[in-house]
Amino acid sequence: MLNLKALGCALLLSLTWLPHLAVAGVHTSPLTITQLTTQLATYPVIQGELLQKKLVAGLPMPLVSEGKFTLAQSYGLLWQLETPFVQRYRINQQGVALWQTDHWQLQTHQGASQQQNRLLLAVLAGDYVQLSNDFELSVSGTADQWQLLLIPKTVILKKIFSQIRIQGGEFVNQVRISEVTGDVTELNFNQQQVKDALQDAEQHAFTQ
Repeated sequence: MLNLKALGCALLLSLTWLPHLAVAGVHTSPLTITQLTTQLATYPVIQGELLQKKLVAGLPMPLVSEGKFTLAQSYGLLWQLETPFVQRYRINQQGVALWQTDHWQLQTHQGASQQQNRLLLAVLAGDYVQLSNDFELSVSGTADQWQLLLIPKTVILKKIFSQIRIQGGEFVNQVRISEVTGDVTELNFNQQQVKDALQDAEQHAFTQ
């Protein structure tokens, strides 16, 4: 399901993560896009578990997958699905790559899943300069409990997405992507932990 169509995966990647906003104490003042951007870039490495649900128009039950993720500010996003099947993705500025036995294979098809994956990377990394080129951004709430709404403004993205809604507190907790087809992808991020650096295997995965 991270493979939604190839476009979602990529944009999602871009969206990949809204870490923690560096503000001490109880946060009650309204949050701005600038503050949220700073928050997203606070931690060098974030790891956690993910639960992905794909609600396909016409199907009675959602398609569900589970796995883990590693977001590294300097490198990109590692996305590993473990159930119902094993698939491993690397998302960075070069695009979305799928692990094939002993090497990464760059995905050239620019479908909805690819767009979603890239979007996810941008979201998680807090690249709102890039996102603001393609979406109208509207943030509400405080650093402890906020919501970000993205409405596409380019012709191409308007043909794919109706809206993207992101919710979080210290971290990004949920990303909900609504497509014009009626399909909805919901990503929930759990058990998130901050790391000072990548492990050797993770570093190798990003650089090989």
